[in-house]
Amino acid sequence: MANSRAKGRADAPQKAQGPGYQPELWQNTIDAAVQNGLVDIALLTISTLLDAHYLPSPHNAQLLLYLASQATTSATAPSPLAILQHLQSLHAPPDVAGLIPHIVPKRERIKRGHDSLPPWFLWVHKDAESPVKGRTRLALSPLERDVERAVRGCVDEGVWDMLWADAPESDDDEEEEEEEEGDTRRRGLKPGAWDVLGFLTSLWTAPAAYTDGKPTLFLQQLKKPYADRMADDASAPLAIVRLAFLRKTAQPLPETIQRREIAARLVGLLFDAAAAPAAFLPSALRSGLLQLVRHAPAQQLRLFLSAVGGAHWAALAHVLTHAVEDAAGVRTDPGRERLRRMGPGELGAPSVGYALDVIALSAARPEARERAAVLRAALLMLLVKHTPHSAAWARAGDEKYATAAADGDAALAAVLSLAARKATAA
Repeated sequence: MANSRAKGRADAPQKAQGPGYQPELWQNTIDAAVQNGLVDIALLTISTLLDAHYLPSPHNAQLLLYLASQATTSATAPSPLAILQHLQSLHAPPDVAGLIPHIVPKRERIKRGHDSLPPWFLWVHKDAESPVKGRTRLALSPLERDVERAVRGCVDEGVWDMLWADAPESDDDEEEEEEEEGDTRRRGLKPGAWDVLGFLTSLWTAPAAYTDGKPTLFLQQLKKPYADRMADDASAPLAIVRLAFLRKTAQPLPETIQRREIAARLVGLLFDAAAAPAAFLPSALRSGLLQLVRHAPAQQLRLFLSAVGGAHWAALAHVLTHAVEDAAGVRTDPGRERLRRMGPGELGAPSVGYALDVIALSAARPEARERAAVLRAALLMLLVKHTPHSAAWARAGDEKYATAAADGDAALAAVLSLAARKATAA
């Protein structure tokens, strides 16, 4: 019976370039174990049959992702995560990424003549004329039906959709922010989702995952606008970043550090996407990051800012400038936008002179004062580190900046003192 059920997928097209999918006999052997509920045997078989010449079918790769997200373990078989990592070591990132659920815009599916499902979805096809013939839903085993349900949402939402837990995660922080950003912010992740995200970010940040400076494989997971007036959507990865940095957690320190490293990689990928021409709207990323920091408690904000940036310091400085102005109640306009950037692109760093004027602004609300202080100190520290020779640093000792720093902002005072000493030495 398992062979007859698997036979439908034998008609699935093989890859035109790169390694093809495993032979039908191999796939049938794995499917028979899954159909009979022998998950350990299925995992052991998948692991044993991995090699550099063939890729597992998308069907089996997605089974691994699902089991890994559920933190499935076995005493007699390799873990799903270990198998995925082994797969990654054998094949180029674009080949592995082709097995992973990703967004295929509906307009592209319509162009292909099949509106319902993208090519990587080999679970069930209601269109009898589809060139990719899958088994009917009734023929799937209970485990396969669970995987199929988890993967189906990825068609429109990306791989993130199979990582969210079904039940909301309790969170006592920033209730007003939760209401503002909607249900995505309220959801927690599945038990093994962070491990899967570690695997995915490792795949997306590999050099071979980039094309002409664009993080191509990561961009497949970001929702694109359906109309010209709509913005690109980074809400899913930014919601995960928030979970890592801004939500209270009882996790052991090593796990917390691992999660923040993964989240920092996601922010770096977003910066890369926004920096690449015509890849992702910089304004959409700026808006998403501003929303992230707008209500962040000062301590969590410090942790976030210390982990992100790096090679993207100019873009981070640009976002911080907006954030300081936002905390002061300053509204942007085209004139300020031109003054804000000294570097190329829409996320260029501000000039030192402009940044000094910005840090002199006071927070519009008393409750935002501590957070604004963190933002101002982080902005100036970036500029001191990366543009230390600007003549504008001579102004760092002016009284108006000392007054701003005296407002309970020891970190800002220290940065201004450092900048003033450097200017004097120069």
